Amino acid sequence: MCEAERLQITRKLMNDALPDATVIGYRTHIEAITLPDPDDRHVVAAAIAAGASVILTWNLRDFPPEN
Repeated sequence: MCEAERLQITRKLMNDALPDATVIGYRTHIEAITLPDPDDRHVVAAAIAAGASVILTWNLRDFPPEN
């Protein structure tokens, strides 16, 4: 099984387990977000679009606490 097939299976399992977890409309927020690693801005943008009150991550270096 190739990597792409494994990713497709993982995506299906995730969508089956949490069908309401997909966030849409987050891209409009990305440009306004500043993080140490710009490649992580989509995470904060998705949290904003979903109305999340918390982001849970082990990646503390790239997600500084709020001021």
